[in-house]
Amino acid sequence: MKNLKKRTLSGCDREVQEKYKSGKGGRNMKGNFLRPLWEKVFKSEIRFIVVMFVLLGIIRIIGLVREEINVVVLGFLIMWVLPVVFFHKNGRGKIGIKKADNRVWLLLSFFIGVLGAGVIYWLGHLLYGTGTENWGMTVVREYSAQGEALTPGVFVVITFLSMLFSPIGEELFFRGMIHEVLAKRLSSYKWAGFLSSISFAAIHIPHYDLIFAGRGFTNTFVPMSLWFLFMFLVSYLFIYARSKSGSIFGAILCHSGYILGMNSYIYFALLSRM
Repeated sequence: MKNLKKRTLSGCDREVQEKYKSGKGGRNMKGNFLRPLWEKVFKSEIRFIVVMFVLLGIIRIIGLVREEINVVVLGFLIMWVLPVVFFHKNGRGKIGIKKADNRVWLLLSFFIGVLGAGVIYWLGHLLYGTGTENWGMTVVREYSAQGEALTPGVFVVITFLSMLFSPIGEELFFRGMIHEVLAKRLSSYKWAGFLSSISFAAIHIPHYDLIFAGRGFTNTFVPMSLWFLFMFLVSYLFIYARSKSGSIFGAILCHSGYILGMNSYIYFALLSRM
C-alpha cells in the first residue's frame, strides 16, 4: 500500500513532502515557519494566515471605502514586515526569500507581468470601453480620489511607488506565506496554488467599482466575476514566475511588471480619452 500511495503522488506533491519532512536540524528543520513565541500565540500556522488575511482584508476595505490610499499602503507595509516579525530565518527561506536559482527568469518574469496586464486590460477595454464596468476605471477613480491631476511627472512617481509597495507586500504574503503554509498543511502545491489564488482574487474584489459607482451587485455581477477570474489567473502567473526563478523575487518582479503594464494602460488608453 505504501508503494501504491507513493506512486499516486505527483512530482510536486513529493517535492512538498521532501521539503517539509523531519530532518536532523532541530525543530526549525521540520517544516515549522513561526517563531516559538508566535507558535504559542496562534497554535497553528493556518490560524495565523487566516487571522492575517482577515486583518489585511479589513484594512484594505477601509482604505478603499474611505478613498484613502495611505490606508491601503499601510496594509502593504504590514505585509512587508510579517515574514521578519513572525517567521524564523529558515521559515523565510522556505517562502522563497533567497537568491534566485535562475537569474534570467527574473528579467523574463518582469516582461511576462507587463504582457499579462496588457491582455487583461485590453480585454476590459474591448468589452466595456471607458464605461464604469471596465475594471481599469476603478484604478482611475482611486488615483483621482487623491485630488491630483495625473501629469506625466505624477504618473511616473505613482507608478514607481506602486511597483514597490504592492508587489513586495502581496508576493511575500500570498505567494510566500500563504502558499507555503498551505503546501505544508495539504502536502500539495496544486491545492496550495489554487487556494492562495482564490484568496488573492478575493482580497481584490473591493478594488472593483462596486462600492464607488453605486450600481449594485446585479448590474456588476458579470464584469466583477471576470475581474475575480483575471486576478485568480494572474496569481498563477506570479506563482509560475516564482517557480521558474526559484525565488520569491521572481514573483515580485512579475507583479511589478504587471503594475507597470496596468498603469501604462490607465494613463495612455483611458485618461488620454477623458
